[in-house]
Amino acid sequence: MAVLYHTPLFLSFFLSLNSTNAKPSVTIQPHRSEINRVISHYLAPNSPRELNLSHKTRSAVLHALQHTTHPSAFSLVRDIVEGTLRGQSHPNFIRWSICNGNKPRVLFVRNAGIAHVAGGIILALILILSSAGRYWRLFSVPLFLIGFAIGIAAYKGLCVIIHTGHCRNLRPWEQFGDGASLNSKSFDNNHNIISDDDQAALSTDDVYGMSERGESGKRGVSMETFGTNNGYDHELWVERYKRKPLLQRIFAENIWIQNETVRVLQDRIVVQ
Repeated sequence: MAVLYHTPLFLSFFLSLNSTNAKPSVTIQPHRSEINRVISHYLAPNSPRELNLSHKTRSAVLHALQHTTHPSAFSLVRDIVEGTLRGQSHPNFIRWSICNGNKPRVLFVRNAGIAHVAGGIILALILILSSAGRYWRLFSVPLFLIGFAIGIAAYKGLCVIIHTGHCRNLRPWEQFGDGASLNSKSFDNNHNIISDDDQAALSTDDVYGMSERGESGKRGVSMETFGTNNGYDHELWVERYKRKPLLQRIFAENIWIQNETVRVLQDRIVVQ
């Protein structure tokens, strides 16, 4: 889930770069205050949204910004951030979106696949060492096929059982959000009760938005250019999810996947 928090960090850094190019000034170093805010939020060591930069890159950028506020001073870090967004954050987000099970469920299914393969090996050895005919050994083949299919799908974050209904587990933060439980009454942003029919048509973004809403009505992750660290360790659902029994975490509630593109990608993974 880390990708979900690094991506807005890089995006907000890009927004901060755009804000420094807003209007030209006749001063020697225009937009010095904006540049200082960018440094204190993204570039300085231990800053709230510190970018993952090497010591050499960080020192070079900070040295350049001490002498100029021209946007070209950000060229090096801009290329690194853009490369991270394109080559790491976005692919990780796609892989995360395809997963239909939470980590406990995926680990459970992966172990089930390993158990099927082990069972197939044991059955094959028993049939080989016994006096049964050769064709009896074919009974171990289904265990191998099922085990490999389940294991490969679980390696990509898919639970084949949940996939048969094109559903996914509720994310940990969705299980404890205000009005996000599918076993109780749900409420929209105006605190109006949502009927069962309307609730079934909720999109993933709707459920995510309601689950992230705190007492102040705001989401825990900030997309503003400057702000606090976009972490989630302080969220209430983190500790509550840790205290949840293991079986309840494995067999969490499911919700139908509305995004057709995600369903198509999942079908391709299972078929392959």
